[in-house]
Amino acid sequence: RRNLTLTVSPALRDRLATEGYHPEYGARALRRVLEERLVVPLAALVAANPALRDLTLVAELSDDRVTFSG
Repeated sequence: RRNLTLTVSPALRDRLATEGYHPEYGARALRRVLEERLVVPLAALVAANPALRDLTLVAELSDDRVTFSG
């Protein structure tokens, strides 16, 4: 509805892949990691800023936190 595009930086993508992988269980934890580290903060940002429209947001890793710019 808002025509938002999300781009994930290579550093964040690597961190999410590392956190979402467990040697014994494989990538089963990846969904949880994506939800906690990316989806929930993004949803909070969009909910707090209803004027966000027609943007490309960039998700980056900054001081071990996910930040969004756009």
